[in-house]
Amino acid sequence: MRLRSVRSLLPWNGMPEPLPPDPVRRRLLKALGLIGLAGGAGAATRFLSRPERDPVAAGPATTTSPLATPTTSPTTTTVPENTTTRSVVVLSVFSKAAWGGREPGELTPHDPVRLTVHHTASQGADVATAPERIRGYQRFHIAQGWPDVAYHYLIDQAGRVYQGRPPEGVGDTFTEYDPTGHFLVCLDGNFDTEMPSARSLEALAQVLAWAVQEYRIDRATLAGHRDYADLSCPGDNLYARLPTVADRLVALADTAIDMRLIERMG
Repeated sequence: MRLRSVRSLLPWNGMPEPLPPDPVRRRLLKALGLIGLAGGAGAATRFLSRPERDPVAAGPATTTSPLATPTTSPTTTTVPENTTTRSVVVLSVFSKAAWGGREPGELTPHDPVRLTVHHTASQGADVATAPERIRGYQRFHIAQGWPDVAYHYLIDQAGRVYQGRPPEGVGDTFTEYDPTGHFLVCLDGNFDTEMPSARSLEALAQVLAWAVQEYRIDRATLAGHRDYADLSCPGDNLYARLPTVADRLVALADTAIDMRLIERMG
């Protein structure tokens, strides 16, 4: 038996005619997927008479599930590219005014390019009287004709940091080396006979890390006064711990050092 086309099943005016219960026609429509197992002529009519969808004008088809529909707009956090989260260390420093120091005289400018550690060689450095001793160091240095205390920062055995001469000014020394380009940090105490405290070593590493970040100094330049002059400074016990300080300096490399001046003691 010859099968007619689907178009022959519809009138020329585009309106469907009732389909008689012809089992041959039903098998044809079923074979073409126009009716389902329980479908009838109405299903075939709706399918064939549906307007053709323009995929460009209408856009992509979407399927919305009630379970997938958010009740509120999502919160979006924008993270700039090439940024990393950095921890912050707050480095508190007693200002000149806080420890009673004098403002500097005329300084010779320089660019700090290396890190150098000193000690005061003051035997039995007592923490309670550290500010008084540091004022004494400054008076003595100014009496030599220097514009300020010789060092850029000083640290006592409690780990307290004291502002010295501005780092942009060249430091001074009683020995033969030229301190131009040296960022000078001095620990209070005689470390040929005393041991530096853990707090003072941590403060030293933080001050040096700040200088590395602030002035782009190579961390590998860390050295002791004795590396430039014929003497024991900064003392055997402190000098022996400079590798430990260097390790801590590396650990602080990705940490932001926020130096904050304290304007009064206590």
